[in-house]
Amino acid sequence: MNWFSPATQLPSPCRLAIGPGPGPRLIGLGAPSQWVPFNGGLACGEPEGLFVVYPHYVDWFPTPGPLIGMVPWSSEHLAIAFEQGGNSYWAVATPKRSTLPAPSMWSWLPISGRHLLAPKPNGTLCNEWLPDGAQGALKTPLWDRPGLAWIDQRTLYRGLPGKQITVSGSIPFEPTHIASGPRGSTFIWNDESSALAPPNGPPVLSNRAPYDGIIRFCTSGTRVWALDDEGRFEVSLRPEEAGDSTTRAPLGTEHHPWSLDVETSALHASSGDVVLPHLVPSAVAFDDLIIAGPGAAVWCRKSGLRFWGHPALYGDEIRIHDDVILVWLDDECRAFDRQGNLLGLSPLEPNEFEELEGAPTVLQEENGRWVLGDMGLAIWLPHSSKCD
Repeated sequence: MNWFSPATQLPSPCRLAIGPGPGPRLIGLGAPSQWVPFNGGLACGEPEGLFVVYPHYVDWFPTPGPLIGMVPWSSEHLAIAFEQGGNSYWAVATPKRSTLPAPSMWSWLPISGRHLLAPKPNGTLCNEWLPDGAQGALKTPLWDRPGLAWIDQRTLYRGLPGKQITVSGSIPFEPTHIASGPRGSTFIWNDESSALAPPNGPPVLSNRAPYDGIIRFCTSGTRVWALDDEGRFEVSLRPEEAGDSTTRAPLGTEHHPWSLDVETSALHASSGDVVLPHLVPSAVAFDDLIIAGPGAAVWCRKSGLRFWGHPALYGDEIRIHDDVILVWLDDECRAFDRQGNLLGLSPLEPNEFEELEGAPTVLQEENGRWVLGDMGLAIWLPHSSKCD
């Protein structure tokens, strides 16, 4: 994997193994809010950079500043936005040495559901003129082509502002979310209904809505698979019969399908194997000897080795007090000793202890360093690795 930015030098990408073991490791990824299919894997963004998850490893692209958005520019280019020194810049990740797409293929980068920034050839991002109806509207950049889609008074517009805009039809509900897919397709939904706008033609309506916005487009952009309380369903011109009552929400692509089990929060590859077992938020605590929380385990701070694990360590709050590890989960406080033995429940409250004032991003140790992020993200990088 490679990446580049015209504006600044970027840190080198790093390949991480998953879970405990030797070498550079991804210990925990937290709970990503967005997954974008890329190069057969799944890409997600965290303040610490871009992560592309594959069945047996993760490629990490550390950004010089917090990552704030991403969008595919082509089948082999994933663009990301990041902040540095008070300014916004873009970079592109690619699975092989490839030239930068022509500027005519660049699209906006999403910073939030209603704010987009336009890329410039020098690597910066800036505000660009938008039609009045798109200014405060629900909108999204189009994948693999320049332009955007937005909804103004329940009417869908797609195209390149200032050049060509197409009215793509109307929807009979008030949307809260919008997402882009292949070939200019667009998916729109709220808590009760959804609609697929294929590359050509008006939206196709459905009285079902995706769980947590998790969807999978087909390659042509004419079909979307999703999951709700009744099971898996699809939205297309000719929808097939509803699937079984699976708890796995579809992710990835038609040719590289992934799924997220909404009950166990486990990420599955197309083979069915679990790649990341628990994608849930996790607190973190540490002292001079241990790090507790990431990956539902307690780790040796100096060596990166795993001491022991327990599901309760996916807690809302964690504190280390003398030789006791306190974990608050489901309104209960469980107390463990440093060997992992459950001592019982405790009446203590987390506000009785000093809270970490934003855990340091990096903990330097004699044998390596830890990179800790929000929501349970944790990476161990031994000094002997090329990633350090």
